[in-house]
Amino acid sequence: MAKTAYKILEKIFTNQITVLNIAVSTTPRDLESAKEACLVRNFDIHLIQEPGTEDLQVYMRKSDTVRALNDSEVISDSTPILEVLESLCTKEQLFVKVKRDITHMVTRSDLDTIPVRIWLYGMISLFEIELKENISQLGIKWERKLSNKRIEKAEELFELKKLKNEEIHMLGCTQLCDVGTIMFKSWEQFKEYFPEDLSKNNIRSSFNHINDLRDALAHGQKLQTEWPEILSLIQLISYSLGKM
Repeated sequence: MAKTAYKILEKIFTNQITVLNIAVSTTPRDLESAKEACLVRNFDIHLIQEPGTEDLQVYMRKSDTVRALNDSEVISDSTPILEVLESLCTKEQLFVKVKRDITHMVTRSDLDTIPVRIWLYGMISLFEIELKENISQLGIKWERKLSNKRIEKAEELFELKKLKNEEIHMLGCTQLCDVGTIMFKSWEQFKEYFPEDLSKNNIRSSFNHINDLRDALAHGQKLQTEWPEILSLIQLISYSLGKM
């Protein structure tokens, strides 16, 4: 795949997967109807608007109270998933405005959904692909960086793909953990792709967590990593992709 194709995919994953891919539709109700909807559908909150008024408020089921809708809780329908994740790490919910009306709502529970998992996996995969491209372009003798066992694993996959007539090079048959080994053993050539305020050990630790997250996503497992940590990992990936 050409470098430009990677950048197109990167733009799709960073800008074109938006809050509307995970938000649920909502319609403001009067207070009594909002209370009933929360009870029947097990909602914690509901948007309310009393007849004859324009003001929107929020009903809080837990405290059985009504409060004003804060501007900081309202986002555009074009808000990228990364920004949604950033906001939901500090807020319980967000309301989505489509044109002039609030039509959707998204909460933290909406993060652990198929679209977000696809987005996370896609971002990690792009990160891996870009690192492999840089390893190749820098002319790194990467085979010397890996153990014989890891080389054998890559060779096995390489031979299997050749039998299937798949066009691929052996570096493409290495795993994300192998890419990390190569990168950290060639650190001077890669450190410019990462924030200066993070040490090599900090980034190595994050890389290990990224690998664990990718494995969990690939196998459809429950995510054990907390969302604030997932956010920091994806922010690191996003920073790195922007530098490559």
